[in-house]
Amino acid sequence: MLFANPTLFADTPSFAAGLAQIVPQGTLAILCGIAGAGRLVCLGINGAWRRSPHLRSVGAFIATGFWFIITLGLLKAGANGTGLAIYPVLMFLDSYNVIRAAGEAGLSDQRHGRVTGDGHPN
Repeated sequence: MLFANPTLFADTPSFAAGLAQIVPQGTLAILCGIAGAGRLVCLGINGAWRRSPHLRSVGAFIATGFWFIITLGLLKAGANGTGLAIYPVLMFLDSYNVIRAAGEAGLSDQRHGRVTGDGHPN
């Protein structure tokens, strides 16, 4: 939507008053596109070639940052719409994804012998 509607921030008061002051719409659109494409690549690698919980954890961490920025922009604008019911939930769900993927990364490292006896990576 950030690419499809180039005047979204200017036309929407809750975005114009908060989010546009944090990051320009074009910049956010490009960063979201890159991060989204990166997550799709990570999921493809994870499903087709090898388990990659490390990549999934990084992708979820980056997505958490995007949801945080959007939530912060809506809070800064004082917008009490449905966005504040959705974006914080997405932020917390991706935070949970970070924790789960990091746990799987630790198990994967142990399984493949990449962790020494004291729990540190080789």
